[in-house]
Amino acid sequence: MQIREEINQLIQELSSDDKEVAADACDSVQLLLQATNTSSEDPHLMQDYFRQMLPDQYHGIALSDAEVDEITKSLLRQLDGPPQVVSRVAGGLRYSARPHAVARIAQALRRYMGRDGHTSRQLMFALDELISVLIATGHQRRLTAEEDAYIADACAVLREAAEKAVDEKTKLTAAEQLEVMAGRVNSIGRSC
Repeated sequence: MQIREEINQLIQELSSDDKEVAADACDSVQLLLQATNTSSEDPHLMQDYFRQMLPDQYHGIALSDAEVDEITKSLLRQLDGPPQVVSRVAGGLRYSARPHAVARIAQALRRYMGRDGHTSRQLMFALDELISVLIATGHQRRLTAEEDAYIADACAVLREAAEKAVDEKTKLTAAEQLEVMAGRVNSIGRSC
């Protein structure tokens, strides 16, 4: 499937040298992903809520799988940026519903856990959301070895963050995330 012109433009803006352009693009991407991939008791209500918050040029757009994949790839490339960029990108990745992003998010979390508490916490939230997608999948079918490895890596990096985080708030967040994740992981017959 072809990527729409306005989505291609948004992907280009994500890597703009103009920080304001990149920040606006990241906000739009996050809202588009939330509108596309949000789950709740009434997903249509939630999706409508996020769509209303979108800039006018994105109203009426529902992302295709190919577009979500391209946006996710672009966001993953941004994980090598400075903390303020990584923090924003984590928000978008959180709603990508692409478990393969777990490995890169875990890698970024390892890099930031001893340096930047805010960025570390944003990466933890993204990791938690993606592992939730895997857990839901694990309730429906047997997970692949690769998916099991994502879960193991997420558990390991949260354990590390609980020990090595730069501040108490981040350590506490990591410990809480690990406890919640362990319960979810146990629900599909795995251990964390």
